[in-house]
Amino acid sequence: MARLAVTGAYDEGRDTLETLLGRRIPKAMGEEIVAAQAAHVRDFQTALPAPEGDGSVLVIQADGKGVCMVVPKAPKEKGPRIRRRPPAARARKSWRWIFTLYTIDPEPGCPPVPLNRRVYAFIGPKKDAFAWLVAEAKKRGYGTKPTLFLSDGDPDLATLQAAMLPEAVPCLDWIHCVE
Repeated sequence: MARLAVTGAYDEGRDTLETLLGRRIPKAMGEEIVAAQAAHVRDFQTALPAPEGDGSVLVIQADGKGVCMVVPKAPKEKGPRIRRRPPAARARKSWRWIFTLYTIDPEPGCPPVPLNRRVYAFIGPKKDAFAWLVAEAKKRGYGTKPTLFLSDGDPDLATLQAAMLPEAVPCLDWIHCVE
């Protein structure tokens, strides 16, 4: 159940197990199985060594995404649209943080090729996720290698970067720059 929940949609994993085993796993039991496995992920990732063959420049990418946690029960009546104020809209969202770490060996006239790219996703407070990111960056050579910090321009990320990764050069990523 844990492997199926990680590699695809949770309900599809339950359906696959039902097909294989001939029995339906209760949703609560499946959630308990996945949560029990997830408790070991942080320790496992922390214990992983830095990859071999890293490049000379460290690149850190950070982005956040608010995911609506409330599904509308029924279509609402048509009428004047009321715009939610930002605090009300934020209260309905759960935030996910995505970090990518990789290195490059820049060569003049050639586009950089990412080496040993790792992507990490977090649910929860930005500051906690960022503290973990700093530990991973230090494993990859932060402080000894030139470091670029690519983000979407989020002021909170910029503040955390300035406080916790002061040697990194902040850059706005291309997609957000074009927007």
